[in-house]
Amino acid sequence: MLLERRIEIDMKRLFYILLFVGSFLFYWETGNKIENRTEAEDVFEYALMVEQGSEHLWFYHEHHLLYAPLMRSVFTAAGTLGYEGRAISVMRLFSALSAAGTLFFFFLFCYKRYSLRPVSSLISTLFMGVSYGFWRYSAESEIPLIASFFITAALYYSTDEVLGKRSFILSVIFSIAAVMMHIMNAIAVFIAIPAFYLVQRRPKLMSLHIGLSFLFISGIYFVTDQLVHIHLSGRTQFSMIGLGSLVKAAVGFFQCLISNEFLLGFRSIRAFLGELFAGRMLQEEFYLGVRLSRYHVLFSTCTFFLFFGVFAVCIGRAVWIWKNIISERKRYRLPFGIRALIPPALFFSGYGFLLLFIEPGNPELWVMGMMPFCLLLCGVVLLPLTVDNRLWLPFLMTVLLFVHNSGALQQLYDADKDYQQNKAESVLKIARASDLVVTAGNPVFERYLRYHFKGDVLYLHEWSEDRLLAFELPETEGEVFILGDVFNQPSSLRIRFPRKTAAIEQFSNVIKEHVRLVEDDPFGGVYILERQGN
Repeated sequence: MLLERRIEIDMKRLFYILLFVGSFLFYWETGNKIENRTEAEDVFEYALMVEQGSEHLWFYHEHHLLYAPLMRSVFTAAGTLGYEGRAISVMRLFSALSAAGTLFFFFLFCYKRYSLRPVSSLISTLFMGVSYGFWRYSAESEIPLIASFFITAALYYSTDEVLGKRSFILSVIFSIAAVMMHIMNAIAVFIAIPAFYLVQRRPKLMSLHIGLSFLFISGIYFVTDQLVHIHLSGRTQFSMIGLGSLVKAAVGFFQCLISNEFLLGFRSIRAFLGELFAGRMLQEEFYLGVRLSRYHVLFSTCTFFLFFGVFAVCIGRAVWIWKNIISERKRYRLPFGIRALIPPALFFSGYGFLLLFIEPGNPELWVMGMMPFCLLLCGVVLLPLTVDNRLWLPFLMTVLLFVHNSGALQQLYDADKDYQQNKAESVLKIARASDLVVTAGNPVFERYLRYHFKGDVLYLHEWSEDRLLAFELPETEGEVFILGDVFNQPSSLRIRFPRKTAAIEQFSNVIKEHVRLVEDDPFGGVYILERQGN
């Protein structure tokens, strides 16, 4: 009997190791294949932030206070071990590890908190693991997956029914770390977890959790001199909720669940999105969309609707089962642990509600919401389907999600579909480290260019209006190259920054008399400034 028990424990440990290692290798390989990183808009800025250290403006950012210091420490440690590359690869490695860790704690939550069967817990874990936002950002030098790891661990330890001293201490440590990685995790730390303690009739633990978390978090903000910044950030005016906000939120959220990039292959869809998100820079997405093959668009359309068909069947069956449970017309023995639904339900609803006021259409912000959503989906849908012995339905749904999102990610393996890379190619080919490159394109392109160009980059949207109207440029030893986007600014920037773009237009009208085209390309070309005496 003891031998059998020992074998069972060893097999579980082996499974946990395989789950973690297999997930890590899977996501790391995905990241190595991706050539088009346009979707992850801030990856190159974050990489520069880590390389430059505290000199970078975002290093101690009030929304993700300790993310950069943590990555800087990891990057420095890698350097002492002989690593000579740039920070972006180290950061991607850490994201892949965080993704694997998130899935590990997600599985444990489903298995031990919901008391689901191992196979049900594994299907739930795979579902989240192949959701587009999670899969996509697991391969990037970004914040969402690292923040998700800490908050998933915090939810797991805080929902321990026994909750000994060890579990409570770990839950507080992970809670503090989660908020330090991203401020949006405060919804779980100060609302979802305390609510669970309250339902468990543990008011002392609730007070202790809130008190310790608040004390350490505010202390770290004080030490890093960010209390004023977080206060000012909290006073930011939120936009009003309207039908447009709900539509944008739906688009952003479902893009994190299942890729809808194939829709960009339809010209009418591109036109619609251009009007709906007139103020967003969608040049990169449209550049990808017109280059998608017809086969990919049609196949993805089929898998997209098949997925939602099975998804609807799963929800419908789950609703029918819950209805029978409530009416007691048919008795089901639900697994113990239904109260563990409270934290993910409150976390997801609070997170989604807050995003409606901030930036509802931004898929990146919805990535961190995928974990509580998938936990909620697991508890509300997969839990009753497990009792009903209908696991083939969520399994089929997960397979369809994998096939669809795998096809979408394969489009990112092609560098020819990368707007930033192709636009920067001309100027990177001719400019030297002593030269100055001037651009007025979208900020994502400017970050890409600044990361890959060894010389200086002047982004006119960060140049003062006084200098623009005085037609001033920085002194440089080399040549001054001006990109075509200075003379033909993106319409989205004109909508969002009318005053700034007007000043840039005045600047371009004067300076265009003193430039000549040296490289022609589909993005407006590259011009060189002809100075007096040349």
